[in-house]
Amino acid sequence: MNLVLPQNRGAEQAVVGIMLKNNNIINDVINNLNEQDFGCLDLRYIFMSIKIAYQQNVNTIDDVIVSEMLTQRGLLEQAGGKANIIGLLNKAPAADNIQIYCESVSSYAKRRKLIENANTIQAMAFDLSVDPQKITEEAERQVLAISKSNTTKTDKKMAEVIQGTMANFGKILRHEDTGGIVTGITPVDKLLFKMENSDLVLLAARPSMGKTAFSLNILDNVAMVQRKPVGYFSLEMSTDQLGQRMICSRAGVSLEDIKRGNISQEQLNILSRTAQRFTKAPIIMNDDGGLSIGQLMSIARRWKKEMDISCLIIDYIQLISGSGKSNNSRNEEVSEISRNLKRLAKELDIPIIALSQLSRAVESRNDKTPMLSDLRESGSLEQDADIVMFLYRDEYYHENSTKKNICDVIIAKHRNGSVGRAETFFKASTTQFTAVSYGADSPSVEEEN
Repeated sequence: MNLVLPQNRGAEQAVVGIMLKNNNIINDVINNLNEQDFGCLDLRYIFMSIKIAYQQNVNTIDDVIVSEMLTQRGLLEQAGGKANIIGLLNKAPAADNIQIYCESVSSYAKRRKLIENANTIQAMAFDLSVDPQKITEEAERQVLAISKSNTTKTDKKMAEVIQGTMANFGKILRHEDTGGIVTGITPVDKLLFKMENSDLVLLAARPSMGKTAFSLNILDNVAMVQRKPVGYFSLEMSTDQLGQRMICSRAGVSLEDIKRGNISQEQLNILSRTAQRFTKAPIIMNDDGGLSIGQLMSIARRWKKEMDISCLIIDYIQLISGSGKSNNSRNEEVSEISRNLKRLAKELDIPIIALSQLSRAVESRNDKTPMLSDLRESGSLEQDADIVMFLYRDEYYHENSTKKNICDVIIAKHRNGSVGRAETFFKASTTQFTAVSYGADSPSVEEEN
């Protein structure tokens, strides 16, 4: 049975006719539709000619101009001839409903694209040499691309770029939300300003430095203070363990004291109130320890569609598996993973914070301060990341360190800002990172706002 691809010729005729009759709406239309959205070939060619004439700054675009442009390209006959163009102009409806007509054209275009993609996925499914996971990933990628079509434009003229930039500057000066996130840890935010949408952020350290604790502090601030949805992948710890840490950290109660049964009624009441607050937090988690990069991307796309997550945190990158190609070395796998995480950050238009281990080379040096060359297993981690942050606690290596309870957050790479070092106070009993207040004798915690 041969099925005809869906199209709405009436809506397509209305759009093209209104463009010919009311040149002032052409810009709005071409910002919402492109020639591929037209299912009728004659109307596609006419729309394309109107668009080209507009981009060439033709003063008045009418049936004569469009006919001439089609003639020059040898497409007049395929566009239905001059009579068809004149008919569209004469029968054009009022411009009041142009948005409705455009939405209808776009809707039918999406249906045709879905059919095309379904045929592609079907062909892949019949090919037994193609891995089913790859088919699933491709299907999700294509559906997400369709859902985003006509809402974002990849190519932009310089005028559009500058206009968007100045609008963004205006929002910043008016203290309006421009996207991205802040950590909520004052000394870090003073240095970093914020993690922008599409940033890939690496948070790296040797074991026991506090990577997971730091990431949970960020999660808490984004979800509980900024009230923005967050997705969290934990490939090492269970969600139950993370929940315990998060509640105790925000409540300021030691998890060890709870396990020993050594807390007061007042502390128990605080824990209960804190737990109740978390039940309403816009947080979604996954603790599957065997995720591949493809599976992780599929889940993240679903979270973006269902919850509109504002950022994604992954703990940690070395526990993600690659595509499974048998001839790939681990270095190549990590390169593939970091490349795909950067691509995912741009695709979802959110910052992605990926935790990472550092190589053992740190332990063999006198100076244990992390360096970019310590990023484990692949130099592409440094290359793909927009921001690289290291955590370093001097007291971990030196018993007599003067920096007790101090964790240095080292911004070693910042593609769009400054590098440097921020001192934070790390309260190990409740895994809290805060600003430092230096008293007469020693540093202490400074309450965050």
